[in-house]
Amino acid sequence: MNCLPMTRSSGKDKVNDKVKDKVKDKDLDIQPIHTKVEKFIQTMNGMVVLESAQGFPQSESNLYCLSANGKIIWKAEKPDPYTLYTRMKLNEDNASTLSTYTLGGHACELELGTGRILSQTSIQ
Repeated sequence: MNCLPMTRSSGKDKVNDKVKDKVKDKDLDIQPIHTKVEKFIQTMNGMVVLESAQGFPQSESNLYCLSANGKIIWKAEKPDPYTLYTRMKLNEDNASTLSTYTLGGHACELELGTGRILSQTSIQ
């Protein structure tokens, strides 16, 4: 599966500015569900979106995948019902998984096609 990351991890402010610019692009009409888009990664499956955890309802997942027409394909499974995701990264060695981190101190590997947790560990 071919996956193309659309943001870089160098310089948080620069990344956020680039994400904001990309989100405003006419071709990429990403409408956040509750807060604002922190990061997104375009994949062959769809656009994986990470929304800001600040102000996002804890009972929902702030990490999800959108189809080309903006419909939600999946919402990421959470390791704890009341935690939210804070970071995500496409695994370069295995383009079918995402590495993620949560406010609750979890590091998870998610299946890119479904958003299901493949493995998790506590990093607290």
